[in-house]
Amino acid sequence: MLSNVFSVFKSAKIPSEYKEYVALAQDKKLLSEPIENIRFILLDCETTGLDPKKDKVLSVAAVVVENFNLRVTNIIDLRIQQQLETAGAVEIHEITPEAAALGLPPKEAAQQLLNFIGNGVLIGQHIAFDVAVINKLFETELGIGLLNKSYDISNMVKRIDSKYANEHFNPNDLSLDKLCETYAVPIADRHTALGDCHTTALLFLKLLARLKQRKISTLNDLLKR
Repeated sequence: MLSNVFSVFKSAKIPSEYKEYVALAQDKKLLSEPIENIRFILLDCETTGLDPKKDKVLSVAAVVVENFNLRVTNIIDLRIQQQLETAGAVEIHEITPEAAALGLPPKEAAQQLLNFIGNGVLIGQHIAFDVAVINKLFETELGIGLLNKSYDISNMVKRIDSKYANEHFNPNDLSLDKLCETYAVPIADRHTALGDCHTTALLFLKLLARLKQRKISTLNDLLKR
């Protein structure tokens, strides 16, 4: 299943500095590219809550997978400045109101993240949520929506193992922790944006290799289901 988030902007409304990004992100030629040529961006956000309409991004991290390799030196890890009245989900992400106030200004963080992402394909666990909160950040700070193609780890698992496509399976079996246990992926720094990115990247590589064996050879092959 292809999960794209598009914001409708007339050409005149797109800030000139982002028109190249829009063109690259919407280039249909990318779909015919071999999997090996695609720059996959493993993305994760820590937020104040689970409602993308009202909650804020506290930190965002991303790592790159290319040609079936994790580019360990090609990462971004940003703390975003937020003024929080309450600690929110601090027991999970451990970002206190004091720490949140010391982050990068939101516009600077959004610009750095956009430059890092480029026309990469976004991959993550529950990626629709991350896309939604980043889309809100980009629209607010940059005046342009997030246009990258995206794909969820859980969709890959369902294509590999038919038991996950059964409507009676336990949804908890698709949690990141459970999938890492199932596919023997080590977990480190859980519930930090960068730690979850690295863990998800290792899981993604295992799943991608299995799909490659099933003749998934282009980006379109990967995204069409």
